[in-house]
Amino acid sequence: MSDPKCIVFVVDDDPLVRDSVADLLGSAGFAAQTFGSATEFIQAKRPDVSACLILDVELPDLSGLDLQTDLAKSGVEVPIIFLTGHGDIPKSVRAMKAGAVEFLTKPFRAEELVDAVRQALERDGEFRKQRSETLKLRERLGTLTPRERQVLALVVAGLLNKQIAGELGTTELTIKAHRGRVIDFGILNWPGSAVCFGPPRKRTGTLIRAKPEAEETRWTGEPRWSCLKRSVESTSSA
Repeated sequence: MSDPKCIVFVVDDDPLVRDSVADLLGSAGFAAQTFGSATEFIQAKRPDVSACLILDVELPDLSGLDLQTDLAKSGVEVPIIFLTGHGDIPKSVRAMKAGAVEFLTKPFRAEELVDAVRQALERDGEFRKQRSETLKLRERLGTLTPRERQVLALVVAGLLNKQIAGELGTTELTIKAHRGRVIDFGILNWPGSAVCFGPPRKRTGTLIRAKPEAEETRWTGEPRWSCLKRSVESTSSA
C-alpha cells in the first residue's frame, strides 16, 4: 500500500535506470525523487517524511556502500535497497549486515522492487514512530524529581518497594508515594516504552539485596528497561 506522505529516493548514475525506476514507482503509487550521484543526494534538501533509498552499488564519486556507511555515521536513518549490475556476494553480505533491506541484481522483477520498497517504508515509518514516542518518554522523565528518578531506576531494575526503601534509606510508604507519582505521569505505561523496553527474555537472575540479612530474591524475566534506565541515570547525574 502506497502512502502519499512517503517518498522514495533513487540514486543511480544511469539516467535510463533512474527514469525506469521512477516510472515503476509512480505506477505503484509511490512518489520518487531521483539523483545522479551520491554527492547530489547528500547535498539535496530532502523532506522530513517516511522514506527509503534505492541505491546503485557502483557510483562514479562515492560508491553506494560507502554512502551507506557515511549515512550511518551521520546518524541518518533511512532504509536502503541496493541495486547492482552484477551479483557480488561479498558486497551483498556487507550491505545486508549494515542494515540494507534488499540487494537486487539488475535486471530485477518489478514485483521484487515494489515489495522491497513497501517493506522499507514500513520499517522507516515504524522507526519514526518509535523515535517520536521515545522523545515524549524522555520529556516525561524530565518532569520527575531527583528522588523520583532514583526510585524509577530501581523499579525498572526489578526491585520491590521494600527493597527500594532499603537501598535509599527511607520507608516503604514513601517509596509507594514516589512510585505512585511515576505511575500517575504514565511513564511506566507510556507507549514509547516499547522502544526501550523490548520483549522480555526468559532467564533467572538475582536482585540486589535490600539489606545484608535479607533473603535472596529470585526473579524471572530480564528487566526490559535498559534504554529507559540509561536515560534515568544520565538525567540523575546531570
